Amino acid sequence: MYYNKFSSIEQSINYAECHDNATVFDKFIISNGHEDEYCRQKRCLLTLAMTILARGVPFLFMPDRILEPRMVIRILIMQEMQSIN
Repeated sequence: MYYNKFSSIEQSINYAECHDNATVFDKFIISNGHEDEYCRQKRCLLTLAMTILARGVPFLFMPDRILEPRMVIRILIMQEMQSIN
């Protein structure tokens, strides 16, 4: 059964990631650590496709960096800095 949450499609903003310093790629590293990078990249592209094709307005934050693991890089840099100190 279809449930109408909004009076018009334009009221629905669809997104999978935004400016919270974490990406979908980071989420898949944590939740699906057993998978290889190819599978995680395919999951990220599927997430992007679902965001674009869903009913409503797609919100894409820096789509050119969709496969960039920001949190993982930041953690590695912090660990390196701690080992130097």
